[in-house]
Amino acid sequence: MWALEISRRLAEVVGREDREWDAVRSVADWERFRDRRIAALRDSLALPEESAAPQTCRVTGEDAGDGWRLKKVVYETQPGVVVSALLYLPARPAGPMPAIQVCHAHHRPKEQVELQDMGVNWARAGCAVLIPDLVGHGERREDPFGGRQGYYSRYHSAMQLHLVGRSLTGWMVWDLLRGHDVLLGLPGIDPGRLVIVGAVAGGGDLAAIAAALDPRVRCSVPFNFGQGSAWPRDLGWEPPAGVNLAGYGYWETTRNLWRSARDGFLPWVIVAAAAPRHLVYAHEFAWDAEADPAWDRLRKVYDLYGHPERLGWCKGEGRCAPGSGNTHCTNVGPIHRAGVYPWLDKWFGMVPPTPEVQDRREPERLVCRDAEAAGRAVPLRRIAASLAGELLRPLRAELECLPGDERRARLRALWSEVLGDTAPVGPGRAVARAKSPVLGHGAEGILLETGPGIDVPLLLLRPRAAAARPPVVVGVAQHGKAIFLERQAAEIARLLEAGLAVCLPDLRGTGETRPDEMHGLESAYISHSEDERMLGRSVLGNQLHDLRTVLAHLRSRPDIDGARLGLWGDSFAPSEMAGVPPEEHDSRKVDNPTRPNLPHGPAVAEPSGALLVMLAGLFEAGVTAVLARRGLAAFAAVFEPCFLGIPSDAVVPGMLRAGDIPDLAVALAPRPLRIEAPVDGRNCPIGADELVRRFEPAAEAWRSAPESLVLSAGLGDDPSGWLAAVLCGGPAGPVSLAVRR
Repeated sequence: MWALEISRRLAEVVGREDREWDAVRSVADWERFRDRRIAALRDSLALPEESAAPQTCRVTGEDAGDGWRLKKVVYETQPGVVVSALLYLPARPAGPMPAIQVCHAHHRPKEQVELQDMGVNWARAGCAVLIPDLVGHGERREDPFGGRQGYYSRYHSAMQLHLVGRSLTGWMVWDLLRGHDVLLGLPGIDPGRLVIVGAVAGGGDLAAIAAALDPRVRCSVPFNFGQGSAWPRDLGWEPPAGVNLAGYGYWETTRNLWRSARDGFLPWVIVAAAAPRHLVYAHEFAWDAEADPAWDRLRKVYDLYGHPERLGWCKGEGRCAPGSGNTHCTNVGPIHRAGVYPWLDKWFGMVPPTPEVQDRREPERLVCRDAEAAGRAVPLRRIAASLAGELLRPLRAELECLPGDERRARLRALWSEVLGDTAPVGPGRAVARAKSPVLGHGAEGILLETGPGIDVPLLLLRPRAAAARPPVVVGVAQHGKAIFLERQAAEIARLLEAGLAVCLPDLRGTGETRPDEMHGLESAYISHSEDERMLGRSVLGNQLHDLRTVLAHLRSRPDIDGARLGLWGDSFAPSEMAGVPPEEHDSRKVDNPTRPNLPHGPAVAEPSGALLVMLAGLFEAGVTAVLARRGLAAFAAVFEPCFLGIPSDAVVPGMLRAGDIPDLAVALAPRPLRIEAPVDGRNCPIGADELVRRFEPAAEAWRSAPESLVLSAGLGDDPSGWLAAVLCGGPAGPVSLAVRR
């Protein structure tokens, strides 16, 4: 259901873009089409402030070989952001030098042998070649894992930057733009021959963006970026003709940019934005020009400018699979370089370095950071934490000055900016599917339509000896209603025996509508989460809309007391071992025959259930009580580890502009709130002292009704009894303001 609904929305985007593209008839038409989209791209990237001066670099070491020399350099692109890079130069420059920056793939950083071969051979041919380490790679790696697994750091760093409204892609592209400053600041450089090459996996996208934003680039060679995806044919619908040029989501956010589909800066547009400058449309594997609609569009753009000769291409053979005939490479392999050389020779007189030589160095000899550079470098997560503080401090100062109703109104407005409109259109169209006893009580299965193409399955349990209109507890968790019912059968039975109804919905992407069993890296769930980002929406916002529609449906029913609503958000995911470094956990080996030795990372928390009920409590004044179990203690805790144990769907770009989880807690006062067993950013249980520290403002907010706030570092006893007491008008329980250790 969810995949189909996403595909249909993407089809609408692609159809709209097709119509606008068909109206492009001149250079002026194209530039209007392009400029609006590239402006939206800039906004999505949240680039730092423009550099005030040309970038300078410091040489930390040198090396040399036959016909080439190497400078190991470092340069600072933002305060605390120190780039390590290899600068290859001709041994004896023979005139103005072409300048090439190579953006490596997510596989391996600057010392990988293909990158060394490019640096050495192009330097021998008379070029200056800069090969930097990207954020999270090589000497800039921050996670505890080595090898190819290091590229998963992009997933975690992207979440940390999203929280503060920044973009990992923006940071990486900014480093590339400052790398152009480094190259153009060298003596003897020909600024008319500045080239950027983006490697095959996660490098081509960044290079294409850098070329689109930097008019100084005279030629771009982005590998594996711009071509569309096939429409799925297994979703029970008739897909449109052609290719999905918007692409689909993936865990690596450089490939699917925030709001790219909504605002139209599709991959092919980014690649084409280099026109009328030179472009090599490059492919790692076999490529069929006639079957690639992006190629037709690129040719049309260059034809409009009257410069079709500035558009080239290169390709490998086979496909992305093991075996002979498949020209898989780590960055840019020999066959791919051979396809690029003729174009650079034709356009810029850059004589191909043939035959190529191999004059490689051990990685230890290519280390660039010295003690000074290491001392200046600040981990990304700490910079992000500082940015979070810059957002939260003034917001909290503002909120403290507001009375309760105004504080809640302000937070609702801020969260609406982040999540979009989550208000239900109405109670939703409900279709009863089955009625049969569950736990000895009456049960009704319902499909509730919460939006076009979205049906939320829910189970409504009514007590045998119910009052005419019993209060209701709504329970939500990522695992869905079946697991909730299984794991909490005793507590649900107690609620029913106490005369309360229980509603268990499968919000979009949970339970029956969950796309797969995984909820971590490279799962369909994460891909759909990124699809939503491309479309300018979020999983969290969609699920909150679903939950609010469920509440509207319950209020509309004559057999439920909609004025007495309790919300129970929970998680049944395992937590991590506190105090144990992630690289030492034996459970982290992936059962994957193609990558048998890669660490998988921490066990993934599922904090959305707890967060959703708190958000629903903020937006829905009629919610009587909120029970949030095994959620995240605070998003501020996500900046403490370098390797995270939360899924990306729990993160919405810019969400800390609306406050953090403790701020939501304050806004719920004085309604009864119970928070139990929260986890930190690595999905480890937090201690009682940290819980008190995080929620100290909440304790102050409940000073007039301390019995209504319960904080527990562990799972408390009798959650059903607490909910029943609150909803039925009795005392909240024996614990007033308590922290259980």
